[in-house]
Amino acid sequence: MISLTAEWPLMARVGVAFAVALIAFPTASLAARAVRKAARKSARVEAIDPTVVTFGAEFVRVALLICALVLVLSLAGVQTTSLAAVLGAATLAVGLAMQATLANVAAGVLIFIFSPYRVGEHVELVGRQGQVKLLSLFTTELEAPNGVGYIIANAQVMLQPIVNFTRNGKRRVDLDVTLHWSTDTAKALSLARTALGDDPRIDPIKPPVFLIKGMSDKGPQMSVRLWTTPANYDDLASDAAAKLHTALQSGGIRSAEAGA
Repeated sequence: MISLTAEWPLMARVGVAFAVALIAFPTASLAARAVRKAARKSARVEAIDPTVVTFGAEFVRVALLICALVLVLSLAGVQTTSLAAVLGAATLAVGLAMQATLANVAAGVLIFIFSPYRVGEHVELVGRQGQVKLLSLFTTELEAPNGVGYIIANAQVMLQPIVNFTRNGKRRVDLDVTLHWSTDTAKALSLARTALGDDPRIDPIKPPVFLIKGMSDKGPQMSVRLWTTPANYDDLASDAAAKLHTALQSGGIRSAEAGA
């Protein structure tokens, strides 16, 4: 191993260390990129969780860069034992100066371990909804349904409730209509059942529910509840609302807002 001692001219030591750094750091980055690419390819073949791939690849990248730094310092003549002592003494100061960054790393590790959400799932984090595109050591990236991307610090995620719309495998579409006081509720329920009851996107294990859930000062409150998969939720909610409106209107059923 090369050892640059004090007998070497200062410029020579700095030059050699700089040259080694120019080789070591790009090599570490390329190696990390290769590991990430191989992991993603393996995930597609063996159905490995994408979250494990993205988080593991990020961890490998950081670890390789740290190893490259230690290698450069070692080649520059810095004793690794002395380096460990210095790093140990500096840990407290660095930790105090980088509390927010370290908090993001710690939160990222906890999210990875306890997995309240994974890559590909639809979630709501700190008031933002979207599909999880990436979980890294520092941030979580979401893509909203309208294409907007959100990058959220992991520490912020852990401080607020996490809503996962995908994890349970089912979502319920709720359609509520306040009917006019003069409405024949039995007829309204029959029209709704005929219009929506046979949609193939509805979960066959959990049949749809049609009921009068209460009375308001404006009239009876009809509720329609349809269970479906997370992937079909948006389409079913839109289509069911349109079909219900058409069925009630065609059957002469008025809402409370229609007036007398």
